[in-house]
Amino acid sequence: MKEQDLGRGQRIIGFDTQEELFNYLASQRQASIEALAHTLPEQNAIGWGSHVFKVAPPDLAIFGYILTEAELEDPEELAMTRDARTRGMVYGQWFSEVVPEGEYGSTHIIECWPITTWEFRLAGEKGWQPWPELLDRVRDEIDAARLAGE
Repeated sequence: MKEQDLGRGQRIIGFDTQEELFNYLASQRQASIEALAHTLPEQNAIGWGSHVFKVAPPDLAIFGYILTEAELEDPEELAMTRDARTRGMVYGQWFSEVVPEGEYGSTHIIECWPITTWEFRLAGEKGWQPWPELLDRVRDEIDAARLAGE
Protein backbone atom coordinates (compact mmCIF):
# COMPACT_ATOMS: atom_id res chain seq x y z
CA MET A 1 0.00 0.00 0.00
CA LYS A 2 1.24 3.46 -0.88
CA GLU A 3 -0.13 6.62 0.67
CA GLN A 4 0.26 10.25 -0.38
CA ASP A 5 -0.71 12.97 2.10
CA LEU A 6 -2.38 15.88 0.32
CA GLY A 7 -2.76 17.95 3.51
CA ARG A 8 -5.87 19.11 5.34
CA GLY A 9 -6.85 15.54 6.10
CA GLN A 10 -6.88 14.46 2.47
CA ARG A 11 -4.84 11.57 1.14
CA ILE A 12 -4.53 9.22 -1.80
CA ILE A 13 -4.05 5.52 -1.18
CA GLY A 14 -2.77 3.12 -3.82
CA PHE A 15 -2.58 -0.67 -3.73
CA ASP A 16 -0.22 -3.09 -5.42
CA THR A 17 -2.72 -5.95 -5.54
CA GLN A 18 -6.45 -6.49 -5.44
CA GLU A 19 -5.99 -8.60 -2.30
CA GLU A 20 -4.25 -5.67 -0.59
CA LEU A 21 -7.20 -3.43 -1.52
CA PHE A 22 -9.78 -5.89 -0.17
CA ASN A 23 -7.84 -6.34 3.08
CA TYR A 24 -7.70 -2.56 3.51
CA LEU A 25 -11.44 -2.21 2.87
CA ALA A 26 -12.20 -4.97 5.39
CA SER A 27 -10.03 -3.27 8.02
CA GLN A 28 -11.77 0.06 7.40
CA ARG A 29 -15.18 -1.59 7.71
CA GLN A 30 -14.15 -3.20 11.02
CA ALA A 31 -12.71 0.09 12.32
CA SER A 32 -16.02 1.83 11.56
CA ILE A 33 -17.95 -0.79 13.53
CA GLU A 34 -15.54 -0.56 16.46
CA ALA A 35 -15.75 3.27 16.48
CA LEU A 36 -19.50 3.02 17.17
CA ALA A 37 -18.68 1.84 20.69
CA HIS A 38 -17.13 5.26 21.37
CA THR A 39 -19.84 7.52 19.96
CA LEU A 40 -21.88 9.78 22.21
CA PRO A 41 -25.71 9.79 22.26
CA GLU A 42 -25.80 13.11 20.36
CA GLN A 43 -23.70 11.57 17.60
CA ASN A 44 -25.88 8.46 17.45
CA ALA A 45 -28.90 10.75 16.97
CA ILE A 46 -27.44 12.16 13.73
CA GLY A 47 -29.82 10.98 11.07
CA TRP A 48 -31.25 11.65 7.65
CA GLY A 49 -31.50 15.41 7.01
CA SER A 50 -29.26 16.40 9.94
CA HIS A 51 -26.80 19.28 9.88
CA VAL A 52 -23.39 18.65 11.41
CA PHE A 53 -20.04 20.24 12.15
CA LYS A 54 -16.64 18.55 12.05
CA VAL A 55 -12.99 19.53 11.94
CA ALA A 56 -10.57 17.86 9.53
CA PRO A 57 -6.91 17.81 10.49
CA PRO A 58 -5.22 20.04 11.14
CA ASP A 59 -7.90 22.73 11.52
CA LEU A 60 -10.35 22.80 8.60
CA ALA A 61 -13.92 23.47 9.70
CA ILE A 62 -16.44 21.46 7.68
CA PHE A 63 -20.21 21.85 7.77
CA GLY A 64 -22.33 18.99 6.51
CA TYR A 65 -25.86 18.21 5.47
CA ILE A 66 -26.77 14.51 5.70
CA LEU A 67 -28.95 13.65 2.71
CA THR A 68 -32.44 12.31 3.29
CA GLU A 69 -33.63 8.97 1.97
CA ALA A 70 -35.85 10.82 -0.52
CA GLU A 71 -32.82 12.67 -1.91
CA LEU A 72 -31.13 9.36 -2.72
CA GLU A 73 -33.18 8.49 -5.79
CA ASP A 74 -31.17 5.46 -6.92
CA PRO A 75 -32.43 2.38 -5.00
CA GLU A 76 -28.97 0.79 -5.06
CA GLU A 77 -27.35 3.94 -3.67
CA LEU A 78 -30.01 4.14 -0.97
CA ALA A 79 -29.42 0.50 0.02
CA MET A 80 -25.64 1.06 0.21
CA THR A 81 -26.12 4.24 2.26
CA ARG A 82 -28.46 2.46 4.68
CA ASP A 83 -25.94 -0.37 5.06
CA ALA A 84 -23.09 2.09 5.67
CA ARG A 85 -25.15 3.81 8.36
CA THR A 86 -25.19 0.56 10.36
CA ARG A 87 -21.42 1.06 10.68
CA GLY A 88 -21.79 4.74 11.63
CA MET A 89 -21.09 6.15 8.20
CA VAL A 90 -23.25 9.02 6.93
CA TYR A 91 -23.47 10.37 3.39
CA GLY A 92 -24.03 14.02 2.65
CA GLN A 93 -22.87 17.26 1.17
CA TRP A 94 -19.88 18.91 2.87
CA PHE A 95 -18.94 22.60 2.79
CA SER A 96 -15.81 24.45 3.89
CA GLU A 97 -13.77 27.50 3.02
CA VAL A 98 -11.75 25.20 0.74
CA VAL A 99 -14.82 23.81 -1.07
CA PRO A 100 -17.51 26.47 -0.54
CA GLU A 101 -19.70 25.03 -3.30
CA GLY A 102 -19.85 21.72 -1.41
CA GLU A 103 -18.91 18.20 -2.31
CA TYR A 104 -20.58 14.85 -1.74
CA GLY A 105 -18.99 12.22 0.43
CA SER A 106 -19.23 10.21 3.62
CA THR A 107 -17.74 10.32 7.09
CA HIS A 108 -18.15 8.50 10.38
CA ILE A 109 -20.52 10.00 12.95
CA ILE A 110 -17.74 9.92 15.55
CA GLU A 111 -16.20 12.83 13.63
CA CYS A 112 -19.44 14.88 13.61
CA TRP A 113 -21.42 16.99 16.04
CA PRO A 114 -25.03 18.07 15.39
CA ILE A 115 -25.78 21.73 14.72
CA THR A 116 -29.04 23.51 13.96
CA THR A 117 -30.33 24.38 10.52
CA TRP A 118 -29.94 28.05 11.48
CA GLU A 119 -26.26 27.51 12.40
CA PHE A 120 -25.67 25.69 9.12
CA ARG A 121 -27.21 28.54 7.12
CA LEU A 122 -25.27 31.14 9.10
CA ALA A 123 -22.05 29.24 8.41
CA GLY A 124 -22.82 29.47 4.69
CA GLU A 125 -23.33 33.22 4.99
CA LYS A 126 -19.98 33.46 6.80
CA GLY A 127 -18.12 31.63 4.01
CA TRP A 128 -18.12 28.38 6.00
CA GLN A 129 -16.01 29.93 8.75
CA PRO A 130 -16.93 28.88 12.30
CA TRP A 131 -17.52 31.65 14.82
CA PRO A 132 -16.29 31.62 18.42
CA GLU A 133 -19.71 31.02 20.00
CA LEU A 134 -20.31 27.96 17.83
CA LEU A 135 -16.90 26.51 18.66
CA ASP A 136 -17.47 27.15 22.39
CA ARG A 137 -20.95 25.57 22.32
CA VAL A 138 -19.79 22.47 20.46
CA ARG A 139 -16.77 22.03 22.75
CA ASP A 140 -18.94 22.49 25.87
CA GLU A 141 -21.59 20.04 24.64
CA ILE A 142 -18.98 17.39 23.80
CA ASP A 143 -17.35 17.80 27.22
CA ALA A 144 -20.73 17.56 28.98
CA ALA A 145 -21.75 14.48 26.98
CA ARG A 146 -18.46 12.76 27.79
CA LEU A 147 -18.85 13.53 31.49
CA ALA A 148 -22.43 12.24 31.47
CA GLY A 149 -21.23 8.98 29.95
CA GLU A 150 -18.61 8.31 32.61
